Amino acid sequence: MMADIGAATTEQILDDLRAVAKAEKLEPDDVKSVLRLRLIEALSVQDRALQLGSAPAVEGKVSRRKGWGRKEGARV
Repeated sequence: MMADIGAATTEQILDDLRAVAKAEKLEPDDVKSVLRLRLIEALSVQDRALQLGSAPAVEGKVSRRKGWGRKEGARV
């Protein structure tokens, strides 16, 4: 399973994982189990509504006109 949970959530999970692993002196297999549980918790959030930031949306248009960026009529 692959999912993008965002940089902030990822950082929070990893910080928590490091703290738990250090405090409980976990073995690598145990660290994987804790990580798996934290990921399941993060992905099982019931509120699946789209969360938009406070910044306004940015809209732009890119257009290209034939001949722009070339030296018309120049001979080399």
